[in-house]
Amino acid sequence: MGADSAADSRHYDALCDYFIQKQRLGLREGSSAAVYMVPPNPNCPTPILCTHLSSPSLETQEATRITRQHTEMLPTAAAAAAAAAAAAAAAAEAAVAAAAAAAAAAEAAAVAAAAAAAAAAAAEAAAVAAAAAEAAAAAAAEAAAAAAAAAAAAEAAAEAAVEAAAEAEAEGAAGTAAKQQLLFSVGALTGPTGRRLPHVGCLYRQQQLQQLLLQLLLLQLLQLLQLRLQLLLQLWLREKILLAVPFWGYECMAWRRGVRTPRNPGRYKGSSSSRREQAGPERHTEAADTRSSSTRSRLHSWQQQQQQQQRVVAAAAANLAEAAGGKAERARQGRRRSSSSNCSNRSSGCSRGGSSRGSGKEQRKGRSRQTPSSSRKKRSRAAAAAAAAAAAAAGFGHRALGI
Repeated sequence: MGADSAADSRHYDALCDYFIQKQRLGLREGSSAAVYMVPPNPNCPTPILCTHLSSPSLETQEATRITRQHTEMLPTAAAAAAAAAAAAAAAAEAAVAAAAAAAAAAEAAAVAAAAAAAAAAAAEAAAVAAAAAEAAAAAAAEAAAAAAAAAAAAEAAAEAAVEAAAEAEAEGAAGTAAKQQLLFSVGALTGPTGRRLPHVGCLYRQQQLQQLLLQLLLLQLLQLLQLRLQLLLQLWLREKILLAVPFWGYECMAWRRGVRTPRNPGRYKGSSSSRREQAGPERHTEAADTRSSSTRSRLHSWQQQQQQQQRVVAAAAANLAEAAGGKAERARQGRRRSSSSNCSNRSSGCSRGGSSRGSGKEQRKGRSRQTPSSSRKKRSRAAAAAAAAAAAAAGFGHRALGI
């Protein structure tokens, strides 16, 4: 179809040139050419007249007449019209060329705009790519931070697990120790023979009580010895002082032997000179009597103190012996209860009352033959030592005073 339109255009161009030349030359009257209008051609600025050889008709003659009127113009007017038409055609061609150039420029502008749009799109794509890269980097950083946080959390969890294990171990050890302490406190532990061991708490309290009693006795003995030493020192000093003066020494020795000298030797018969001679010794005798009375009062007070201390020591020894006896009785009762509770496990088979094992006298004989425990031995020895120390301290004081 495109090829047909191009051929038609060339045919119209040839016809246009031909009829333009025919218009310039003019048509002769009486020619046999039939004139009619050809469809306009855009490339031909003037109407196209076509002729063909045929018999003339009225219509053809009329058309020929009209055509002759139009074509029989002055040559100058025709030339001017042709020039104007050519100028118009040139102007039209220039306008067409300008329009084509404008179209080309518009197309170029469109192409440039398209290129600019493409560049903008590329820039946007680059910006989007940069944003995507930045987002990817941020996501990578967040992922790294999350990984670090996860590692820290894992480390913290490991530390917490270690601490929990340590706490659990400590709690287990504490629980074991508490359980053992509880077993000791209730006396649930048994020895290799199957008998119950004594209460650890009771033994500890008994040991503490014994230590306190021994410390009290030792303190009292030390106080007693200190008083004895002080009295001996006073007596020794007094004896030394009295021995320094012959009369005082005689008076002291006489007093210790139980011999009393006369208080007033002047009452006896004698001369006045003898009485005057006895005046001096009488004064000395009165002074000695005063000193001896003060010594007696001090000795009496000391004896009272010693008697009180002896009573305190005796009471403490009695209390200790009573406590030892009570503890021994409780120990015997505990052994009796343990023997009665373990009685059912023996092969002989006895009741809780103990009737099958014999009479009460035989059981008492059996218990009397049993050896005392170490704690009873220690208590009895401590009581005996305390009593002996008290007796020895009392005897030492009496021997020192010569009583």
